Amino acid sequence: MGYAEAVVGNPDVAVSMCAPGKAPVAEKIAQITGKAAGKVDPRSPGCSAREAGAKARGKFIYTGVMDCTAAVLAAGGDKSCEYGCLGYATCMRACPSTPSG
Repeated sequence: MGYAEAVVGNPDVAVSMCAPGKAPVAEKIAQITGKAAGKVDPRSPGCSAREAGAKARGKFIYTGVMDCTAAVLAAGGDKSCEYGCLGYATCMRACPSTPSG
């Protein structure tokens, strides 16, 4: 959610950082915002691919609502990489254009 707000509210934030949505989503966001799509980097900023991916080390066992926003409210999320995918599919439910996997 924070990234989406930054893309809309800050002209300097690139639309190419939505790793789950890949290039098709970046292109649609670019059309909506009037920004250049650019090349999508599948890695999360500030983390290695392993830290940001499904094999990211957990900080704690999260047993709350299976929603990324809810998980982030619990101490910043349950993964060691604060920029990585938490895996609760909130982006896919919010954006029907986000391809799965």
